[in-house]
Amino acid sequence: VSMGVPGNFFIGVFGVMHCVFSPVIAAASFISEEKEKHTLKVLLFANITMREYLLSTGGFICLVTLITSLPFVIVGQYGVTQVILFLAYAAVGSAVSIFMGSCIGLAAGSMAAASAIAVPCGMFLAFMPMLSNFSEDIAKVAQYTYGQQVGIILSGAADVSLKGNLIIAANFLVFLILAAVLYGKNKKLDI
Repeated sequence: VSMGVPGNFFIGVFGVMHCVFSPVIAAASFISEEKEKHTLKVLLFANITMREYLLSTGGFICLVTLITSLPFVIVGQYGVTQVILFLAYAAVGSAVSIFMGSCIGLAAGSMAAASAIAVPCGMFLAFMPMLSNFSEDIAKVAQYTYGQQVGIILSGAADVSLKGNLIIAANFLVFLILAAVLYGKNKKLDI
């Protein structure tokens, strides 16, 4: 690759955009549509827990994201270990994005409002890893986002680090707690 760009730079950039951006939009769309069409109300009355809902809907989104991530590892000509790391971190990035999208879908009043919030949030988290390569100021902020940490692994730029995993876990925990709170609030509302 010319101009001093590392060989798998674009694989990492587009891989993180794929596994961070797409699940945010999908999860926000799914849950806001169910909320808008009152099917979420039926699920709440049927005592479907957030865990059950997210395992079914989120599991589907994550599976599709992983299947559609396979071309990245093929084009990147990754070895077995790199493929496993790529898919593992693509799944982790997808899972965090699903919780984030769920938070947006639960908080938004309609599908249009959910999309209006989810698209910029997803773009922000998906583009931060790429932009951090060109700006130290952006890199200082981006290092605390799960998108940046996932992007580091997907590009093969660095090995797995404890700090990176803790940042991903902290992001995951924040969205998990927020999703649980919002799901609980929706149980009390006439949605």
